[in-house]
Parts: sequence; C-alpha cells; structure tokens
Amino acid sequence: MPYDRCSVLSRVNAVCSGERREALNIAAASSGSIHDDAKAAELGFKGGLVSGLVHNEQFIPIALDLFGTQWLERGGFAFAYRTPTLDGEPVQAFARVPADGATQVEAWSQNDAGQRVADGVLFLGKAETPLAQRLAASQPAEGRILRNVALGSFGPPRRLRVSAETQALMRDTTTEPLDWYFGPSPWGPAFASTRSLYRMLEPRAVTEAVDPTGVRVDAGIEIRFVDGPPLVEVQYDLDCQAVARSESAKTEVLWLRTVMREASSGRVVVEQLMEKRWMKSASALWR
Repeated sequence: MPYDRCSVLSRVNAVCSGERREALNIAAASSGSIHDDAKAAELGFKGGLVSGLVHNEQFIPIALDLFGTQWLERGGFAFAYRTPTLDGEPVQAFARVPADGATQVEAWSQNDAGQRVADGVLFLGKAETPLAQRLAASQPAEGRILRNVALGSFGPPRRLRVSAETQALMRDTTTEPLDWYFGPSPWGPAFASTRSLYRMLEPRAVTEAVDPTGVRVDAGIEIRFVDGPPLVEVQYDLDCQAVARSESAKTEVLWLRTVMREASSGRVVVEQLMEKRWMKSASALWR
C-alpha cells in the first residue's frame, strides 16, 4: 500500500520505533531474480523476497530523530538481512536511544513473529560497524562462481545524478516518504532517498554479468555519509572496487566498496560497503 505520511515515532524503555509497515516487493517484475515469485519458489521460498532497501527506508526518520540532521551529513547505517520478507508482510523498525556521547546504537526491524529482518546499527562519524567487522573476519575464497572476478576496479567509473522527477515517481511506494525527498531540505534542494542511492551505487550490469545463470542476494549493506547528504539534480562520480571474496556453505560472497564524489569538486559524499551473495544451488557455474 502507498503511504502519504511519515511514521509517528514512539519511545519506550529507551527504544525508538516507527510504525508497522507492509513491505512492498518493488522488484517483483525482475524475472529470474530472488524477488520473482517463480524463481523464489524454485529455491524453496513461499514467494518473491522484498528487497533490503525497502526495509532501510524505515530507519531514516528514526535516525533523524535520534541524531538530528547531522546524521545525513556524517552518519550512516549498516545492516545484515536475517529473515526473508514477503510482499505485504508487516515489518517494524527499532533503534536504541543513544546514551550521552554515544555515536553508535543498535538498530533492527522485525516481523510480527518477532523475527529480526534487518539487524545492525545507526552511527555517527567513523564508527566501525558490525558489517565491516564481518568483512575483516572473512576468509578469502576463490570459489567457482566468483573465480574470474578480480579484486580491484569493478566495472568502469560512472557519472550519475538523481532526477527529482524520477524520485517523485517513487513517492507512493516509498516506505517512509520524507518531505525532504520531494521538496526543499535544510541543504537547499531535496536529498536522495535510500532507494535512489541504491540505484546509483549498485553496479547492476556488472554484477549481473558475474553469473547470468545464477541468483544473487544483498546480504548486508553499509551506507556512510562522509560529507552529505547527496542531493537531487547534482552530478556525482562513482567508483566501485571488489575488495574481497569469501564463501559460506550455501553461497559465494563478493564484497564491494563504492565511493561517490561530487563531480564538480571531487569531495567524497558517500561511501558504501556491500555484501553480495550468489546462491550455489541456483548457479550453473557452481554445479
């Protein structure tokens, strides 16, 4: 269902929460992906899975409430995705209220059964996140699916911008439609929503080319506003690096780091760390 307002936040026992939101599978038409009902059913799921970026949207009002507008300038979030969510399934976001001087707090979302959907942190500044710690602890692996993926530059540099018109078209499907996504903000123009950021930072054509036969999922993401926020109708240069390969029993894992710079000045605005997993059972390359 579309939302015409942002959550009314609550604070109980030093935990800030938004409202329950029915998750939308905005990528259901992506044939052959984990979001496609038919492909997801082949892999043992009840239906196409909701993208993690839909859940990320639920945390933005909470982060602004806890840390203020400085969070969009030098804060961020990091989440691992724990429990698959189906279209229409209610999910609610939570974060602990920071103690005096704290720059990182636990944040999570959960379904009505109490299972954690997204699990991670909201932070300010240079805090080390659980996702970065998991990368540091990962064991290198060549794998079968990723064996031809070299570490280093991952795809060519790109120059992109967020169109105000395109972002406005996503209003009815944005989980938490902040007014600052669609009109003036404290930084002048509207700023890019987390979904718009994903569209910019995701090297989609390159990751699809890694294994055209397979199915990949985003297992974890960290967005760090270095000198933010990113604004609509501004040109940005993006450079992506493959920084590590690892694996689990059921997946092969590629870790990607993307840096987003303002084209006119070269200043770093956003950094992203992404954990992408290719499912072994769905890959002809692995079999």
